[in-house]
Amino acid sequence: PSSRRMEELSQIFKGTIWKIHVFFRVKPLALLRYIVQALKTFILLLKEGPDIVAVQNPPIFAPLIVLIYAKFFKKRVWIDHHCIWSEKTIHHPILRQIIRLIEKACIKNADLNTSPHGLWTKEIRRLGGMRVLTIIDFVNKEWIKGIKHSIDSIIKKKITKERLLVA
Repeated sequence: PSSRRMEELSQIFKGTIWKIHVFFRVKPLALLRYIVQALKTFILLLKEGPDIVAVQNPPIFAPLIVLIYAKFFKKRVWIDHHCIWSEKTIHHPILRQIIRLIEKACIKNADLNTSPHGLWTKEIRRLGGMRVLTIIDFVNKEWIKGIKHSIDSIIKKKITKERLLVA
């Protein structure tokens, strides 16, 4: 799988994109998939040491791993929410509550949250997101160039070595 949105954002912000996929569309291996993806992501983060990481949700485990890395190494995190996973995909009530708690923690701790439309932006704010922007799919390169300075000023503040990773 691939995310055209993340590819376009990485081009605009001159970031490196990592595609970490295992067991794609093999539902019985979903738990193992998320564990392997988390480990691979964390190893790459340690190896590459990016100062800023843009990561997509879902799955929420990717932003969670990136936030753990960011807290230990004082880095910045930008979560691009393609949806609110606990609202759209998770149907089991207990699992939905667990995922919701993880999403809330990630949203509150991210330096920037973005979404593709106003409905998800509103939900991100309701879940505690303070720094939230709507970037309409697909990325309009001319429009985003106009707000690039705003995003840069939010995400890059207090960072001396500014390297962006879009994961």
